[in-house]
Amino acid sequence: MDVNPIVLRVYIFCKRVPTRMHWNSVKKIHKYIDEHGYGDAVNLSNSLMTMYSQTGRLDKAREVFKGMRNKNVVSWSSMISSLAMNGCAKEAIEAFREMQKLGVQPDDQTFTGVLSACSHCGLVDAGLMFFDCISKEFGIVPNIHHYGCMVDLLGHAGLLDQAYQLIMSTGSSQIQQCGGP
Repeated sequence: MDVNPIVLRVYIFCKRVPTRMHWNSVKKIHKYIDEHGYGDAVNLSNSLMTMYSQTGRLDKAREVFKGMRNKNVVSWSSMISSLAMNGCAKEAIEAFREMQKLGVQPDDQTFTGVLSACSHCGLVDAGLMFFDCISKEFGIVPNIHHYGCMVDLLGHAGLLDQAYQLIMSTGSSQIQQCGGP
C-alpha cells in the first residue's frame, strides 16, 4: 500500500494538535488540505471532523462529512461522536441508523459515540437498548467506555440501583480500570 508522505505528515499533525484549538486554526488546516488536493483522504477528513466538532463548529464537521465521497466506520463514528458531544443525540442515533442501512458495521467506538449521545441527553431507554445490542447483535464486548456512559446515564436519571448493579456486573478488571477497589 503506497502512502503519500505529505498526507501522512498532515494526518500526524492533525492527530497531535491540541484538542481545544481555535476553529480558525482548523479552518487553515482544512484550506491547506483542500489546496494541496488531499481532500479525498478519508483519514484527514475524519480528523477534520473531530477537530471542528471539538471547537464547537458542528456545522463545519457536518460539511466535511457530507462532502466525503468515501466513508468508513471511523467516518461514521466521528460524525456520531461529534453530534453527541454537541448535544445532538437524536441526530447521532439517526446517523447510526443510516450507517446501518448503508451496510457499515459499527465498532466499539461507534457505540461509545451513541451511548455518549444517550447519556448527554438523558435517553435512558435508548441507551439501555443500544447497550444491550452491543454484544447480542454485533458481537462486541462492552468496554470500560461503554460502561462509563451507561453509569453516567443511569446515575443522572436517578437510577442509582441500576447503575450500581451494572458496575457490579462488569467484573473486577473493569472496575479497576475505573479506579475502583
